[in-house]
Amino acid sequence: EVKQENRLKQQEIFKFIRLRASTKERINRDKAPGQRYDGFFRQLLDLWEKKEN
Repeated sequence: EVKQENRLKQQEIFKFIRLRASTKERINRDKAPGQRYDGFFRQLLDLWEKKEN
């Protein structure tokens, strides 16, 4: 039971967003090689929040 509980805690819930093909191309051009989209968006949000404060 403990193993199953830990496995459930480790699972991530994924959400999907729709992007235009041109937007996806821009993201792919600007993100680091091998960087996941989640990491790229988190980096953008961090920069945006830092700029706003």
